Amino acid sequence: MEIVHVKVMLRAQEMWRGVAFWRDVFGLSVRFGDDQWTELTSGDALIVLTAGHDGSEHQSRLSLEVDDIEAAVEAVLGAGGRLISEPHRPKGQTFLLASVVDTEGNRFRLTRGT
Repeated sequence: MEIVHVKVMLRAQEMWRGVAFWRDVFGLSVRFGDDQWTELTSGDALIVLTAGHDGSEHQSRLSLEVDDIEAAVEAVLGAGGRLISEPHRPKGQTFLLASVVDTEGNRFRLTRGT
């Protein structure tokens, strides 16, 4: 047996608003989509949005490493997301970290290595 894909599951209150966020901010492509389950891809990475969430903020375990963290934060904000913490270097670390929230209440992290 082998693993074919690893999928990160996020929740959506409004599916197509969530799809637009991930497509427009991070350039993800829709692999499959309907009102209940939509799979978005970037290379081998899969992010799945599932319907039925109430939109309240919750912590996901998603972390995206980007090449320009400031531009990523601006794109998140421009698409209706929120900033939780500005890009900063955690004590004793060499990378930058920011916490943001998508339009559906999924809190996730952006990082940029050094």
